[in-house]
Amino acid sequence: MYPIGKANLYALLGYGQVSLEPSGGQEYKENGFQWGIGANYAVTEKIGVFIDYTRLYDDTGFDTLWSTADVTVDAVSVGLTYTF
Repeated sequence: MYPIGKANLYALLGYGQVSLEPSGGQEYKENGFQWGIGANYAVTEKIGVFIDYTRLYDDTGFDTLWSTADVTVDAVSVGLTYTF
């Protein structure tokens, strides 16, 4: 984390799994490196807001569903935090 006043910038790094279940029922899964960036802001001493962007998957193919397609899966999260 990098603090800037009441805000913090942060980075996310990890290894995880993405699963996809299109209509039809079969589930497809892929594992890989995941990364992201985000920021949070302390509205009050106990309440904060955050937003982050995460790249969940970026590779060619997804299990056997799209064997030659370049597949990218991203997520954007927005939320509130409460400190007890």
